[in-house]
Amino acid sequence: MTSPDIMKDKPFDDFLLTQSVFEPFGLIVLYLVLVTKIGPNFMKNREPMQLKPVMVLYNLFQIFSNVFIVILGFPDLKSVSILCTITSRDSFSIVTLHHKYVLLKLFDFLETGIFILRKKDKQVSFLHVFHHIGVFLMSWIGLKYSPGGPNYLSACINCLVHAIMYCYYLQSMWTNQKHQWWKKYITVLQVGGNSFILLNYVIHLLNPFCSFPKWILVINLVYMLVILYLFGVFYKKSYVKSEM
Repeated sequence: MTSPDIMKDKPFDDFLLTQSVFEPFGLIVLYLVLVTKIGPNFMKNREPMQLKPVMVLYNLFQIFSNVFIVILGFPDLKSVSILCTITSRDSFSIVTLHHKYVLLKLFDFLETGIFILRKKDKQVSFLHVFHHIGVFLMSWIGLKYSPGGPNYLSACINCLVHAIMYCYYLQSMWTNQKHQWWKKYITVLQVGGNSFILLNYVIHLLNPFCSFPKWILVINLVYMLVILYLFGVFYKKSYVKSEM
């Protein structure tokens, strides 16, 4: 099993958020304090804020940013194999795109703040918060210790799913909830994308000839299993029971 210290490479310590483990974990702690304490207390005796222009800009930014990463990442996908893709520290394009992905996952935290300011407390669920923290942390670990590899394919799949998801969010701002027939299929798409990502990690882990760090594969596998379970519970609660 490869040690994180061995995998570190000084040239990449110049990237934002990669100089110390205290950076991502500090941001995660700050995020948790803001969304569980400061934000709710600030809005406790206030009316929900009307943030439609902000939401439009946020959704548009997410759509274009996720599509941008998918387009930039597409040429390098030819070097990706579901059987085994090793670390790509020598590929500047892969490493820099991986870094952009990490920053985008950090930007995702803003979504929770918008929910809180609009007093959409039900949307600030455990699944929502855990998912945001998990994706950011998993992507950061990949960038810091072993950029590229199966994480690169995961990032492209995640961005493709999120581009479609934010198109739905943008469209839903002007559509009656009853007419949003494709709402549940967004969850199906998320489950499908995460299932493929999980399969990718399983194959890498079981391949005895694959040199990608096993410890990174294991923590990603654990995270993916938990998130798939949570998505399954959400789908059953939101759609299966409501159709009975």
